[in-house]
Amino acid sequence: RYLTGEGTYGDRRRHRLPCLIVLELMLPRMDGFEFLAWRRGRRSLARIPVFAFTVCDDPDECDRAKALGVKAFWSKTGDLRRLELMGRRIAVYLR
Repeated sequence: RYLTGEGTYGDRRRHRLPCLIVLELMLPRMDGFEFLAWRRGRRSLARIPVFAFTVCDDPDECDRAKALGVKAFWSKTGDLRRLELMGRRIAVYLR
């Protein structure tokens, strides 16, 4: 509802769109791939960069996510250095 501006989120001066989306691909109700396809059909959201941070480590899934517009794809490993690297790369991208 927030991303589509429904209901109380319709005032975009108060509820601005995010400057980026960090997405887990393995979501319970709508998986990340469904979200990416849904987002792609909405012009106002298509410009928001998406970074996938996920438990999935399948290279085919990585390619699929990138084809749907994901800028970068990181597997969750529990390694804090990798998380820091991801944060740094996102910061560089947003500059």
